[in-house]
Amino acid sequence: MFESIAGFRDGLKPTPKILPSDWADKYRILSQKSSAKPGKWKTSYTPYLREIMNRFSPYDMAEDIIFMKCSQIGASEAGFNMMGYIVDVDPGPLMYVMPTIDTVRKNSKVRIDPMIEETPVLRQKIKTSRSREAGNTTFQKDFPNGVLLLVGANSAAGFKSLPIRV
Repeated sequence: MFESIAGFRDGLKPTPKILPSDWADKYRILSQKSSAKPGKWKTSYTPYLREIMNRFSPYDMAEDIIFMKCSQIGASEAGFNMMGYIVDVDPGPLMYVMPTIDTVRKNSKVRIDPMIEETPVLRQKIKTSRSREAGNTTFQKDFPNGVLLLVGANSAAGFKSLPIRV
């Protein structure tokens, strides 16, 4: 009984007013496995990504975000920051679409799993894929009050009718 009251009370708390770029600057650690510049994320290195990341805040009025860019400017890391922000601050169902299933497999193993392992606030919320009841696979990462689904744009099965907020 008391657990359900605590859960209800937690559900009434408003989303903390921290912007995704500030969350990344405070918590995000770039893994040595997947980054040319491992260590703390610094939005000041890529200031052009600040507004794009902050558009994912629940306090921003944007409904659609269109980002035209060249390659290798940090957009994937900005996307991973947004993913981490949602897991930690504003949980709910999240789908991250990559070009192919093979891209999902590679990014999940080489970039997303190391991000979770290296970033303590994410490691506390997403169990390691090595534990038996982890809810952490290549294509799905479970966390309190949400799920991250990783899908390839070339697979219609990945888009089956699921209620996705972001």
